[in-house]
Amino acid sequence: MPVPPSRWSRRLEAVEPGRAPASPAPSLSLVDIFRQPHPWGKLRRYGFPFAAVGVALAVHWALEHLAGPLPPFILFFTAMAVTAMWSGGRGALIATVLSAVIADYFFLPPTYDLGVHEPADVVSLSLFLLNGILFSLVAKWREAREELKAQEERFEVTQRLQALTGALPVGVSFSQDGQCRLVTGNAAMLALFDALPEDNLSASAEDERSLGRRVRFFREGRQLTASDLPLQRAIAENRVVPPTEFEVLLPNGRRWVAEGLGAPIRDARGRVVAGVAVTVDVTDRKRIEDSLRESARALGEANRLKDEFLATLSHELRTPLNAMLGWAHLLQQGTLDEAGTRRAIEIINRNARAQAALVADVLDVSRIISGKLRLEPRRTDLVGVLDAALDAIRPAADARRIAIVASLDDDLIVIGDPDRLQQVLWNLLSNAVKFTPEGGRVQVEGHRKAGGVELSVADTGVGIAPEALPYLFNRFWQADRSPGRRHGGLGLGLAIVRHLVELHGGEVTAESEGAGRGSRFTVSLPAAPAAAATFDRVHPSADVVPDSGPTDARLDGVHVLVVDDEPDARELLLAILSQAGATVTAAGSAAEALEAVQAGPPAVLVSDIAMPDEDGYQLIRKIRKLPTNAGGAIRALAVTAYGREEDRAEALAAGYDAHETKPIHVSQFTTRIAALAGR
Repeated sequence: MPVPPSRWSRRLEAVEPGRAPASPAPSLSLVDIFRQPHPWGKLRRYGFPFAAVGVALAVHWALEHLAGPLPPFILFFTAMAVTAMWSGGRGALIATVLSAVIADYFFLPPTYDLGVHEPADVVSLSLFLLNGILFSLVAKWREAREELKAQEERFEVTQRLQALTGALPVGVSFSQDGQCRLVTGNAAMLALFDALPEDNLSASAEDERSLGRRVRFFREGRQLTASDLPLQRAIAENRVVPPTEFEVLLPNGRRWVAEGLGAPIRDARGRVVAGVAVTVDVTDRKRIEDSLRESARALGEANRLKDEFLATLSHELRTPLNAMLGWAHLLQQGTLDEAGTRRAIEIINRNARAQAALVADVLDVSRIISGKLRLEPRRTDLVGVLDAALDAIRPAADARRIAIVASLDDDLIVIGDPDRLQQVLWNLLSNAVKFTPEGGRVQVEGHRKAGGVELSVADTGVGIAPEALPYLFNRFWQADRSPGRRHGGLGLGLAIVRHLVELHGGEVTAESEGAGRGSRFTVSLPAAPAAAATFDRVHPSADVVPDSGPTDARLDGVHVLVVDDEPDARELLLAILSQAGATVTAAGSAAEALEAVQAGPPAVLVSDIAMPDEDGYQLIRKIRKLPTNAGGAIRALAVTAYGREEDRAEALAAGYDAHETKPIHVSQFTTRIAALAGR
């Protein structure tokens, strides 16, 4: 027959407790719960009988003093009855024996003697003891009846708890007592700890099937004891323990992060009789949080590097700009002699190329980050590529009396983009020269290895600290970022080298014995297949090799239409083309250019892209719609500061025959015009 909810079950102070025992005969009954050690339990059970008998003795003496002799057991009978009500059968038995001894000693003749001589006194004492025993038995029966009722209540409550928590997706554990000797849990809790329904989930118990014998708990590397866990703390401290994180190590070696909270369960008298804990696996959440923290740290570091990079970029751009503006001002004043003028032109030219190289590095990094850096691989001999890079760097080395010694095998054939491979070698050589003191030495070696080609650049320079080696190829990273650093640069060159080498299927490494002991950079590339084929001995890069003198192509008799909305840029192209012998017409907008084409088609159109009203793309599309004899088929070159690969592709798709990126290289520019004009 179902038992209605009691006051005890209505006053449970916990959130969904765990799975109750499936059997109606639990291994730990409600008697164990309600008879847990209590701060007032022993005092009530053993102290109250003595107090009640003491009060009865005092009252008996007082009444005898006022009213004369009283029956010896009358007040002790009351003490015995009250004790039976408040202290139970054991207390009633103690009160009975104590009252009989005191009454015999103080009130039965002869007084102050424990002997009983009169038959009537023996009968009275026997009846008193018999009544006391009956009171004790009645009290014990009442206790047993209460215990049975409480056990039925407990069974009903645990069945309800099992139904409530069975389908919950979080682990719920329920202590069946106030010492966490027996802990059960719902299905989710069992799954978290790889436990069976018959297992004891207590971390405090020592039996073979208990959790405490098989599972370990940690927080911040320190192993926790059972008393540190939320359920045990909630019961011991008689309070709700807020969510606490800890690590769980299972016997199979699996480690996961748990978040648990605990709450005590109290009876109607406010005593802690059990507890409940909720446990959630937050391993994935912690992994995401750690990932987000790492991302935030990386973003912060990237933001810091960006700020440092922008500050460095500003410095590196302003330095050559200052030289160019200063010498340009002196040229404008006309106060320089012939030697000074040549010197000014040389300095302006050198610093302009330095700026162009900086911009090229920034654009390369942008292409690398966006994944748009493309190679044009072909069968290439690295000997020719290396010779071109050495020719480009040798003037800077000679100026500082740095010896460059090369030792190369013949036929170092690879499949690669010669422009980009030359960029790799030039960057490594440039670094070697930059960081080697005057009078030093740079050793370049190239050898065939099993299945590949190995190039190395070693120097006798400042060397690399061991702690700096892991970061050497990171973008924007520089060993010395201080304003007083001796060597300039953006910290991009080696990052570009690594990416270009990896695009070729190779690897680049750096080694150094420490500061002041030089360094060695080694590039390993896969060798080209042995099949015979033509290859490029060298393919110089215009971004690396400086113009070597007056080798500009002649354009005598070639009519060129120049279109640019910027007057300075337009005048520069006019001057270059005019000096090459071309007949030049200039236009400041797309509309003017279209009118000029319709008036008399030129041999070659040279147009900027970014222009107001109509840009260069719109211009070439309109021209391509004209009849062939009206200029629709003229050759066209796009000259623009937009230097990305997609910009080049868009220009060619719009109708241009070629694409040139600013700043232009004069000899390359005039050669390109001559080729378009059919010269």
